[in-house]
Amino acid sequence: MGDNSDTRYEEIVVAALLHDLGKIAQRAGDESCMTENMNGQLLPKTQDGRYTHQHAWYTHGAILKVFEGNTSFPKSLRPEVVARIAASHHNPSSWAESIIAESDRISSGADRLEKDIEAEQKGSYIEQVQQSIFSSIGLDRERPIQAAVYYAVNPLEAKNIHPCSDIRNSRERYAQVWQSLLDNLRAVKEIDFDNYLSAIDAVLEHWTWAIPSSTIDLPDISLYDHARTTAAFSSALFRYHETNGTLNNQIAIMNRAEKKFLLVMGDISGIQQYLFDLKTTKNSAKILRARSFEIRAITESAVRSIMRAFSMNRFGVLSAAGGRFFMVLPNIEKADKKLDALRTTIDVEFLKRYLGNLALSISEGLPACFNDFLVKDSRFESTFKNLQVLSGMSKFRKLRKGLEKTGHVLDFYYSSIESTIQNGGKVCAMCDARPAREQGDFCDYCEALIETGAKLPKTRYIRLLSASGHGLGLLNKEMLELRENLEDSSIASEQAGYTVVNNYERGKGICWLPYTVPRNEDGSVKEFSEISKVAEGADHLAMFKADVDNLGSIFSRGLAEKLSISRYATLSRMLDYFFSVRVRQVIEQFYKNIYTVYSGGDDLCVIGPWQEVIDFALEIRKEFGRYVGGNPDLTLSAGIVLVGKGLPVARMADEAEEQLARAKGNPGKNSIAFLDLPVEWDKFEELVRIGKNLSFWLKNSKISNSLVYALINLSEKAEKFEKGDIRKENALWKSNFLYNLKRTEARENLPEEIVNTMKGFAVDAGIMKRARIPATYALYVNREPEKKKEEAR
Repeated sequence: MGDNSDTRYEEIVVAALLHDLGKIAQRAGDESCMTENMNGQLLPKTQDGRYTHQHAWYTHGAILKVFEGNTSFPKSLRPEVVARIAASHHNPSSWAESIIAESDRISSGADRLEKDIEAEQKGSYIEQVQQSIFSSIGLDRERPIQAAVYYAVNPLEAKNIHPCSDIRNSRERYAQVWQSLLDNLRAVKEIDFDNYLSAIDAVLEHWTWAIPSSTIDLPDISLYDHARTTAAFSSALFRYHETNGTLNNQIAIMNRAEKKFLLVMGDISGIQQYLFDLKTTKNSAKILRARSFEIRAITESAVRSIMRAFSMNRFGVLSAAGGRFFMVLPNIEKADKKLDALRTTIDVEFLKRYLGNLALSISEGLPACFNDFLVKDSRFESTFKNLQVLSGMSKFRKLRKGLEKTGHVLDFYYSSIESTIQNGGKVCAMCDARPAREQGDFCDYCEALIETGAKLPKTRYIRLLSASGHGLGLLNKEMLELRENLEDSSIASEQAGYTVVNNYERGKGICWLPYTVPRNEDGSVKEFSEISKVAEGADHLAMFKADVDNLGSIFSRGLAEKLSISRYATLSRMLDYFFSVRVRQVIEQFYKNIYTVYSGGDDLCVIGPWQEVIDFALEIRKEFGRYVGGNPDLTLSAGIVLVGKGLPVARMADEAEEQLARAKGNPGKNSIAFLDLPVEWDKFEELVRIGKNLSFWLKNSKISNSLVYALINLSEKAEKFEKGDIRKENALWKSNFLYNLKRTEARENLPEEIVNTMKGFAVDAGIMKRARIPATYALYVNREPEKKKEEAR
């Protein structure tokens, strides 16, 4: 992306990314970064003659150290120039330095820079820890503010992602992280600029995600997120002034009233419909896996198309997760026409691929100036709301540009299908929209997806190719190459451009993929029919769907007057990290028979043995609570559906979606729906605990099947009564239940624990109706698996 021959542009982007590197070196006490005699050239002075913003002096030497002894970086980069541009952002004397300075202030919301002057002179700034962005979220203004939680300076690893309240940083810890960061930055050996940015991005995320950008006021923006957004605005500013012929005009660059930026949002719709529209169960697991991955990949490909059209780079994308993205572009002449042309191209490609099932809506661009990003007077909050309105409007125009080009009759494959059938062929058994291959059941497109689905569980490296190679086809003739290893690419140049899947490797980019697959002992992937047999008792599957409650409100008013571009980016990234990374880690560690359909952005969907899925649901809700520091305004709602192994995945997904909707409809949300009953999470956990007790008593003949079935029968009557059906058989649910319990207690000599458990359901109809959850659980555990039934026959 961008013009790789443009030295100035590439140097400014890298300088923006590294402009605050000196903060880490300063906190680590690495005085070797204080380049001799450079303080007078780099730093501003107070009225009494003191130099301020000492970290910028450290930045100069720190960047020179990054390039020291390394010759494998883009040839356009001149280390001394990059260091000088980056380190002068508090005392700019050239147009290039002013671009970094203005972008730095936009990224921070221009709300803390002056206060930093005094703060960095005090020793306490070293101890300041990164406050979790989740501590800044509040939806209920009447509720007392919860105590903030923090992250210590540590690499981005599973053991470090849970915030806590009582921690401090130290110079010694900073020194360790600084040396590791420096070593990892030096290990990046990429000549291509885009590949170089990908690898640098991975290093910065790994080491600076928990380093506070500012150590005063509200230290909830990481150095990583601040660096990325600074790079985004530096890129856009450069392209804007380059196009307008004012690149060398420092005064023009510092004009804060001019609408230099264009904010754009995008959103893929139809994901559920496309993902689960499987016309056959053959290869369904592979297709599900591949389609989920494809949606992510095609979104990223569309984003690259937009970035390429505006000569921007990856950092122009402020957030991208769950089929949604938010980007900043230069507000150049005819930008609206460029976006229109992109909409047409992307729409036509989506129509050909997905035949209207999947659509990418790209909003109109919102012009913005420096002042529109200010935290003060809620300027950015207002800007963001205006952009959300434009994004919402774009969804009513989805695929319109493409249909204007192709017409409303989608007959891309009509002739080929007709010819195939006339010659004795058939239509694809999976998509039912394209001709099948001559020797097979599926079309070329679905065969490619099946191949991708087979490769994904083993993929450790991914590389983007243009117009050549073998892999998953995307937009603009892009291809994604999936590889298990690089052993046959020993030459460094042949390994260039690979990103590592789910495992940080020094010097390489990283790609977080959420997919997990259950495996047999020989390493082969289990089919759904095999997964179902793992469950105790009934060999049933369960699908679990969950998403974050009130997501729109969290972004639009959760941060309220604190909303800034960097806080938005931080919040989006941290939420996506939970679903893209943490969910997978929990499954791989504790729930090895669960299959991930998708997980990312703010939602997830998994399939697995019914009992394991229920346990996973309870655990992932607790894990989310730990991850967000116990903030009561950040909750999940979910739905679980139990199914036999023969039920089509599409039907399973529809039923799970219905359960999720029921949970969302429960007052206060923060619930899970199971067996058509929405229940608050804590109550559901208690019901599952009772279900396990009932199961144990049933298995050990402490209670009879008839008593458990009676629970289900009376729970249904209690539910009808609660809804207003007061017929006698419903109104007498309680007296009937207690009468039957008394008789059973006398006849079967029930232990006191069992009697008290049963009586607990008789408090009121609302509690009684939930009895079918533990009762069903107990009956499923004690049901004979189909395999044993067949053997008995």
